Amino acid sequence: MKYTFLTVYLLMCLILSGCSYHYEATTPHVNYQNMLKPDMQVTIENLGPCYDDVKYPLELNSQEPVTILVHGCSASNGEFRSLSDVLAFHSQQSFCFRYNDRESLDKSAKKLTKAINELGTYLKNPNIHIIAHSMGGLIARKALVQNPENAINKNIAIKMATVSTPFSGIEDSKTCANPYVRLGTLGIHDLACWIVSGNKWYEITPSSDFIQHPGELSSTVSQHILIATDEQDSCRYKDEQNRCIEDDYVFSLNEQKLPYSQNKGERKDIVLKAGHVEIVGKFDHSPRKLITTLQNEGFIPQTDPSKIVLFDDLINKLFASNEIFISHK
Repeated sequence: MKYTFLTVYLLMCLILSGCSYHYEATTPHVNYQNMLKPDMQVTIENLGPCYDDVKYPLELNSQEPVTILVHGCSASNGEFRSLSDVLAFHSQQSFCFRYNDRESLDKSAKKLTKAINELGTYLKNPNIHIIAHSMGGLIARKALVQNPENAINKNIAIKMATVSTPFSGIEDSKTCANPYVRLGTLGIHDLACWIVSGNKWYEITPSSDFIQHPGELSSTVSQHILIATDEQDSCRYKDEQNRCIEDDYVFSLNEQKLPYSQNKGERKDIVLKAGHVEIVGKFDHSPRKLITTLQNEGFIPQTDPSKIVLFDDLINKLFASNEIFISHK
């Protein structure tokens, strides 16, 4: 009976973990990074090129702005490999923030704050954009909250875009925060939640202090673009008969609302009709909706008309195969 009880809770926690199924990206890398004319090599803990298992120093152009990409949980840095190439094509340098998704949000956020501050010391005009997906959005926002103990250097100008982030907490995790269930199961309930989600298991519940009281953004953050995804009727995989065999629904629009009216920094809410994974361009699906939105909001420059054909060619190389099998319903 105890085994059955624990199994039920583990299955429930697979949902509350908020982590998408991990797929190893197979899209080819098209190297535009060497066009960015780096003038120094630097090593910053937890920041690296957007490729799995690569730890060599960052090739940095100290005269230009930098974009930091923050992946979702249970995802590799390779998730943003193609978006990094898109940025490089538009002469924008970008690096990925690495973190252990089983650590607490607080610990990961402190590492991101430290990386941002250190990166800022190498830039002549510290201008940093943050683009964060899913659970990475919680980490990014927590890293940028006004906090005297973990503060962003006031000389760094920051713009943040979060994508498909459960700012209201994960609805299916409510039971994990229920004090009566926690007490009645004599710790088994907490253990089940921890086994799947790690040390962040309570922080991602709607009842956590961070979700209820996320705090003011640092005065260094001039803009927060909150991109929510309407994931209803989305499809992650289709079979050869064009039938959906796995949906791409992870978070509802209500879960992605930020239940807080921030006074510092301008926030703009945008809703896109896209699946949770589809929006960032995994599984051979081009993230054109996201790219267009980021261009409209100034995170990526508009494509030079003389280079549109080259850009389309890049997109085709990165996302050519099987696009129909993960298209939206």
